[in-house]
Amino acid sequence: MTDRILVGIDIGTSSVKVCLLQEKKGCVLGEGRGSYPTYSPRPGWAEQDPEAWWQATLDALGQALQEARSAPESQDGILEIEGIGVTGQMHSFVLLDRHHRIIRPAVTWMDSRAKGLIPEFHQMINGGKLKGSLVNHPSPGLTALPLLWLSRYEPDALARASVLLSAKDFIRFRLTGGIAADPTDGSATLLFDLPRRGWLEDVDRLLGLPGDILPSLQDSWTQGGVLRKELFPVFGVTRAVPVALGCGDQQAAAVATGMITPGVVQMMLGTGGQISSPLDRCPRAIPSGLNLFCHHQNWLVQGSVQNAGSALTWVQQVMKASWQEIEQAVAQIRTGRRRRGDSSPPFFVPYLTGERSPVTDPSATGSWMLLRQSTSREELLYAALEGVVFSLTEALGKVRGVLPSSVATGSDGDYVRLGGGGTRSEAYVQLLCDSVGEPLAILPELNSTARGAALLGGVAAGCYASLEEGVRALAIEPERIVYPETGETDWLRERREIGKGNPPRS
Repeated sequence: MTDRILVGIDIGTSSVKVCLLQEKKGCVLGEGRGSYPTYSPRPGWAEQDPEAWWQATLDALGQALQEARSAPESQDGILEIEGIGVTGQMHSFVLLDRHHRIIRPAVTWMDSRAKGLIPEFHQMINGGKLKGSLVNHPSPGLTALPLLWLSRYEPDALARASVLLSAKDFIRFRLTGGIAADPTDGSATLLFDLPRRGWLEDVDRLLGLPGDILPSLQDSWTQGGVLRKELFPVFGVTRAVPVALGCGDQQAAAVATGMITPGVVQMMLGTGGQISSPLDRCPRAIPSGLNLFCHHQNWLVQGSVQNAGSALTWVQQVMKASWQEIEQAVAQIRTGRRRRGDSSPPFFVPYLTGERSPVTDPSATGSWMLLRQSTSREELLYAALEGVVFSLTEALGKVRGVLPSSVATGSDGDYVRLGGGGTRSEAYVQLLCDSVGEPLAILPELNSTARGAALLGGVAAGCYASLEEGVRALAIEPERIVYPETGETDWLRERREIGKGNPPRS
């Protein structure tokens, strides 16, 4: 090889993505994907099999290696893998016993079984004077709540637990045999002192949960172990390869795009939608509808729109509509409005699984509003995309509300960055741009989370002297700017305000 290879592994909500990245040029030589199902044995439950994560990782790795070995840059199909990094879905966790065997299925961030325990958790926080330490508002998908549920309804499982691991930490354990966690995933558990950047003290006494199952913490870019010898043939290596501790998925996406210091706002469009920006200081409190997590070296404020791509997928399934039909509906409605000026589609509220941002309500439900006998299928499809866009716009406003006034937005070089799979759709991007009312800097359609994990693997392996040097070498830049269309922003703003209130009757 003309360049050493870094491997990035991303344990996503519905699939694992693996990318093989050139250490110096930053080119992707190979990519792979392996999927796994989410099980809902009871309403509100959302569980996954950690062994399915591992098998999907091996499948995706095999695809990526095969593609890389056939790349023109490869010499006789030999790959020199230098470092490995991992990232994954935040909040989701698996419990292992003292022999490191899986006790029960993993509980994912989509799970809402513990929503009835939120008032009790509030009392625990207030009684223990923990608000200043946790900062975040309780939500059923944050790790502490389902753990509390397990303590009530599956106490034997919790009693057998020796360690709690996030999705990416479980995969790193399978790669190296090592047990550890990092502050980014730790801060997403409601078991973490955010200002102090460490686990809460006296978790047993304050929350009635076993604090001894929380693994030790290391920085995301440090070495979390080396590849186990029995996996050498799987990776095609003949020596131990360093594996980075790794981080949460949004922090991985941020490092891949160079967002490690304040001054940048980034939106990622995927199954959910995440709007985030780094902060140098840890605020004492944040508004409802936002979360605060540890970033690599500071903190990250984030608005997590739970129902983005997932809501649109539901609409497609129910209405048997292709994505192309949604885009055509958007074009038809917008063109008709410009010609006649009388378009009044219905409104879509996408809160199909509760919501975290712009509102925090695990019991929230979705709906179409302002339906008429004349409402067409195209109008319903348009409203679906518009409803998701409105949620993203509102969440962006909330994130900006906690940023320092010195953080400029909307000026040259400071455009909001937009990435993720949703950027494949020009209709989606343009409608969002028009709703926000300012230019958006579009990131290349790359697997930024897996890329960020690979970058961390490079730092852990010593390919880069520091996290900052790795970012300078590999971070991706926006490829184009999208501008709002004249006249659309005001109309969308009016519709957004009507949709938030009680729609008028005609």
